[in-house]
Amino acid sequence: MRDTTPEKPIPAPVGSYPDDCSAYGVRDMAGNISEWTSTPQKHSSGNFLLRGGSFNSFPLMCRLDWYLNSPATYRHSHYGFRLVLELDPLTKSTGNN
Repeated sequence: MRDTTPEKPIPAPVGSYPDDCSAYGVRDMAGNISEWTSTPQKHSSGNFLLRGGSFNSFPLMCRLDWYLNSPATYRHSHYGFRLVLELDPLTKSTGNN
């Protein structure tokens, strides 16, 4: 991510890369921040995994299998989390509407 621009790497606004869309319609999954997960680091009390590359990551860190671990109390400008809003399932049409 940091090598994609000659300027100093900074986070991009949501929606800056319209081609960044998964097969499920999820957007903006690559870059900006490494995301906290609820997965604890094995054999380490209080550490959790972070996934994904941030705006300041080297290319190797942007792989799907890359992860970091960090104490839950640690803060960094490259770390964050994704907010998810679960929508009610669509009501199937019965033809009586």
